[in-house]
Amino acid sequence: TDEPARTGPDRPLTHWSVRFRLAGPTLVSTTSTDETGQVVRIPLRDSGAPLLPGSSLKGVLRSRVELVLRSVGLSACETQRCGECLACGYFGFGGDDTRRASVGQRGRVRVLSARVVDQLDGHTVHTRVTTHVAIDRFTGGAAMRTGQGGLLYKVEAPDTGDVTLSLDVTELPDDERSLFGALVRIVVDDMHRGLARVGHSTTRGYGHLVVLDGHIDGLPSLTEARAALAAAVADAGVTDGGAR
Repeated sequence: TDEPARTGPDRPLTHWSVRFRLAGPTLVSTTSTDETGQVVRIPLRDSGAPLLPGSSLKGVLRSRVELVLRSVGLSACETQRCGECLACGYFGFGGDDTRRASVGQRGRVRVLSARVVDQLDGHTVHTRVTTHVAIDRFTGGAAMRTGQGGLLYKVEAPDTGDVTLSLDVTELPDDERSLFGALVRIVVDDMHRGLARVGHSTTRGYGHLVVLDGHIDGLPSLTEARAALAAAVADAGVTDGGAR
């Protein structure tokens, strides 16, 4: 749906969540080898369940939030190190910007790691192993082993299950939550439509998450989010920002 329903109380929440369902294989991986010596990408796990680390989810959110901010003329630096733009305030920044004495600062928003669980009973999901041909980055064709055939590798990933994106905004000042909530809600819609994906091989169709109707807590509706973003642009006096 274009605008999945919102749930939860009307009062401000310090923990926001969105429950997604995997629309296909989704993987944040580490590398291993099988008994034949073939490379296998296997999911990171927590208590046996495939894991989407908070750092990976935060990366998707940040890059898309920065895109939205720039598209409407609001501040988002290119380096993630300025320490002054909206995105650096939300997500933190590195400390090697020579214009600042600071060694960096963590963000005021925490993005929690998420386990992929069975959509029916919440237990560990099954994973599927597929074989792929490695691509030669110079030729664009199949990578070859010397004197042998194409170089193959395997990917083990869940392609069904549910995952919950959880954000802790306790440290975010109340007067900043409206805009940030609007930005997150717009990004959630982008994720739902497959415009922002998570993890490994997103250009090959991996990482598409769709929102479950009625499982958005703490965030505005999409209509409210767009209105809040427009109000922030007007308050900032931006006259040449793009429209979303």
